[in-house]
Amino acid sequence: MPGRSPRIYANEKQREKGKIWETEGKKIRLHFHNEAFSGDMNVYSIGDRGTEYIGTFPAEDGWVTFEAEGFSVCAVTRAIEKTVTADVAGCRVTVRYDSRAGIPDGAQLEVTEIQDATCLQSAVEALHIGEMDSVYYARFLDISMVHDGETAEPAAPVFVTVELPDAGEGAEAMQVVRFGGQGTEIVESEASVEGKVTFTASAFSVYGFISVLRALQSWSGEDVFCVLQGFSAEDTVQLQETDVLLEEGLEQLVACGTQDEELSRLWLRAAPETELKDRESLAVYSLENGRLGALLSEATSGSLSVRLNGTGFALVRDSGYRHWSFELEGDGSAEAVLDGMMPKAASASIQNVTEGYQDVLESGASEADGSLLLAVYDFAMSDGEEDYVPDEEHPVLAQIRNRQIAENSELKVLNLSDGTAQPVEGISVSE
Repeated sequence: MPGRSPRIYANEKQREKGKIWETEGKKIRLHFHNEAFSGDMNVYSIGDRGTEYIGTFPAEDGWVTFEAEGFSVCAVTRAIEKTVTADVAGCRVTVRYDSRAGIPDGAQLEVTEIQDATCLQSAVEALHIGEMDSVYYARFLDISMVHDGETAEPAAPVFVTVELPDAGEGAEAMQVVRFGGQGTEIVESEASVEGKVTFTASAFSVYGFISVLRALQSWSGEDVFCVLQGFSAEDTVQLQETDVLLEEGLEQLVACGTQDEELSRLWLRAAPETELKDRESLAVYSLENGRLGALLSEATSGSLSVRLNGTGFALVRDSGYRHWSFELEGDGSAEAVLDGMMPKAASASIQNVTEGYQDVLESGASEADGSLLLAVYDFAMSDGEEDYVPDEEHPVLAQIRNRQIAENSELKVLNLSDGTAQPVEGISVSE
């Protein structure tokens, strides 16, 4: 649109003299009309200092209204928006701008993902992330507009939308930081549950997108440290500690519940204070009517972090053992019961293998002063796909049923596992 300078005279005499009324620093409201004015219009002031952007104003019925600090040639142009998009590493960046930004035609949007530990550390400091907080999600993108090999910085703010489909549960709590020459600064932004983040950028730079689980409550003891977390530090929940009935092999560390408040918006982070033993683990369960419900998470080393569920939770130390009682039946009329603390995934079997051990049995019988040989049983125990052998800390009681064994008879049991016949102590006989 052509520009022109409005002229106002204090009175007719001043007009005849050509003396224009000066505003003396006071703002005045100007109205421009043109049938071509519609939508958003950019207004510029053209004077001795060059062309200055005044603002963007909506046109109503062909009228554009704005305030100015003085009179000058004014240019009114339609705000033509441009949108450029780039995809990188599973996310999409869109930059929207108009002529105010002064970005040359043909400029290309370039986005590069940055993987640098210093970026994360700077973001942690800028967002005041404490030791009991956890960074749930973090990505860093270098966003720029490039024209003829040169970076084109915007003369006016541009609108940026970043779509992060992998943001997960922390999408709506996403915060944006900008890394610039004056340090790391927090950028005002809006985020949605779909992982779409929008903000206004006055300069192109490296931007960080971070969601944080803030500490709400913590527990510390000799065995474990754990902290309750949420995406808002202002979140509150009334928890009551409780005792849970546990099966043998589990040890309660922390157990809490609410009256009827769902905990699905909260997370629990836990770490053992001492190294876990072989087969041991930390496990988090939901609570259902004061009893263990679903297993939410389990870790055999390091720390764990899990989203809670239901109205309560229990953090337990799992020894990896359970009390099993296997009633076994095998070939050759072999019957037995194995009872004791065994691995959670334990299984057992028995088989009569007397015929294959005649030589060893005869050697053992002669040492037993001519004792009558009854049978040889092969007990097999496994923990999943691996063989398992009981140890002194977790002994297993074996009960063998054999009709040839008379009550109160003098019985000798030999262990043949290493190819020799070794006596087994602690034998008793009953009906």
